[in-house]
Amino acid sequence: MKQSTKEKYTEINQNIFNSNLFNRLDTLNNNLKTFNQIMSSLLFIVIKDSTLKTMSTDEIEKISPVVNSVAKTINKNINV
Repeated sequence: MKQSTKEKYTEINQNIFNSNLFNRLDTLNNNLKTFNQIMSSLLFIVIKDSTLKTMSTDEIEKISPVVNSVAKTINKNINV
């Protein structure tokens, strides 16, 4: 079955739209990854500057799961 010119035109436009959409989603995904890295770094700096300086290695090991959990929660909520 031969496609009419209008059908071809519609298909080409749909392909262009899909391509643009995928490019924008890819850009958004990359921006979110960068934002997550920045927020994780900021969280680490804030925690480091406020409490980790005065803690022993054992104390840091005890709070690491909590800090990790907070970072995961932030990351999860950013990606909603």
